[in-house]
Amino acid sequence: MNHPTKGPDKRSIRKRLVFLGFGAMLMLSLPAATGMVPYYASAAPACAALQVTKASASGNDGNVPNNTIDGKLGTRWSNLGKGSWISMDLGGTVNVCHVDVAWYRGDTRQNAFVISHSSDGKTYKQDYSAKSSGTTAGLQRYDFADVSARYIRITVNGNTENNWASITEIKVYGYVSGGGTQDTIRPFVAIDQPADNSEIVTPSSTTTTAAVSIKGKASDLGSGIKLVEVGTGSSAYQPATPASPGDWSTWTHARTLSVGNHVIVARATDNAGNQQVFTVSVKVSQKPANTPPPITPGPSPTPSKDRFGITKLNPTAAGGMEWSSSWDNGHARTIGNAIDPDDKWFDTAHGEGRYAIDGKGTLTASGDFVRMYVHDPAKTREWSENLEITLYIKRISETRTLSYSGLQLFARTNHGTNGNEESNICDDRGYGGLVNINGQWSFEKETAHHLDNGYDGAAGQRPSGNLPKDTWVGVKFVLRNMDDNTKVKLELYRDMTGGVNGGNWQKVTEFIDNGKNFGNGACKSGVNPALPLIHSFINASSETKKPMLTVYARHEHGTMAYSDFTIREINALP
Repeated sequence: MNHPTKGPDKRSIRKRLVFLGFGAMLMLSLPAATGMVPYYASAAPACAALQVTKASASGNDGNVPNNTIDGKLGTRWSNLGKGSWISMDLGGTVNVCHVDVAWYRGDTRQNAFVISHSSDGKTYKQDYSAKSSGTTAGLQRYDFADVSARYIRITVNGNTENNWASITEIKVYGYVSGGGTQDTIRPFVAIDQPADNSEIVTPSSTTTTAAVSIKGKASDLGSGIKLVEVGTGSSAYQPATPASPGDWSTWTHARTLSVGNHVIVARATDNAGNQQVFTVSVKVSQKPANTPPPITPGPSPTPSKDRFGITKLNPTAAGGMEWSSSWDNGHARTIGNAIDPDDKWFDTAHGEGRYAIDGKGTLTASGDFVRMYVHDPAKTREWSENLEITLYIKRISETRTLSYSGLQLFARTNHGTNGNEESNICDDRGYGGLVNINGQWSFEKETAHHLDNGYDGAAGQRPSGNLPKDTWVGVKFVLRNMDDNTKVKLELYRDMTGGVNGGNWQKVTEFIDNGKNFGNGACKSGVNPALPLIHSFINASSETKKPMLTVYARHEHGTMAYSDFTIREINALP
């Protein structure tokens, strides 16, 4: 049954009948009206919340699976596409009673879903199929016949608004007392600090090590936690310190790490000898000297300007394609997740956002997943490899701040434009120019949209403080092949004048992808993630053979204004 709460379930009724039957047989020899409850009635195991040792999923958009087990309704796991799934690993085989799920925007839309279980994580059997109520964003209970399982999977087949799968919290319930199979469950352990994929900076520019405070939690449903230990890669495990003797609900550990990349491993051992590990990856960087990062002048501007009066840093290639936004055509309009009726090249159908165009040159985009694609409406003509992309952005507000909050401007990508981004994985590859709200300007290379490690960053620079609010900031992202089309040079420029006299464009950062220094996570087996995103290198692994069909701009969880958006095809470097 699909109910947020319920009375005695079928299992407790069944067990009560068993015990009452047994009790009635014994009570024949007891004094009448003693008022005593037979002791054996308390031996019934309780259906209680289980610890999830690991959450995994078919994919995510940056809202990761572990968000569903952090106890917070304000975080979530999200992935686009019918059939998206998320699995809970219980650490060992246990009898599962029911599952509680809190759906993102569960009070405004219904989600079609299936719950299934597995003992090996490979073969799943369906237990429950339904739609969420659509009336609450809180936990909803889904009750089914008891199953013996280690893994519980929820598969989402779209909702009444779109094909996104998005869940804020999941709780799995099972029998946890009285011995038996729960003794085979591995203990739960997690590292809360430092965060996964975080950066730790040394205390000064002259030191090459950093003291790292590691904090976490652990618990066990069976024999109890005996010990928590912490290691780093190949180093030996060392004991952590419990909150108090025998209390491992929280623990701490101190380590000194050298400059470089490290994997921190927490290992919990229970009194039955079962073990569980939890890992995070961190990077230790040396603090730079106390000087501001350089901002080098851009190339001498050519006399030509685009139709908005913004200076072109590079001339358009002979016969090269140009596109410019039509937000100044005098027609105020608001579009949702659709194609702009005034510009068939401008496509906002890939996310969840609202796009208000004032007709005077400004588009104001708001929502959790703002996505603005620019591509041939016939989905035939690809963009050139060599582009100068220009736009102005104005930061207005955020509803949620993430590590990647801000503008993300991508090129040399297809990313679901003429196919399924969940299956055409190699077409999702692309180069991004990022302007974070914390003031960091950098590049990102997406090599495997379906993997948490399928993104790599480079050449971060912070030319000033945070990205200012209510201020127009010009951004130019330039991509050019070089050295006879064997390498790719990426450049980011900014203008802080609002475009006065074409803008005062200064180079913030640059990076050269030489085929060996940029890329994590392969889009499919046998594909080198470090391949420069050049047609001749990546065409063989592209699913559609059109890996550069689109350019897109995106931001998340907030409102940002855009103007003077142009894309021009330019010449490669020698």
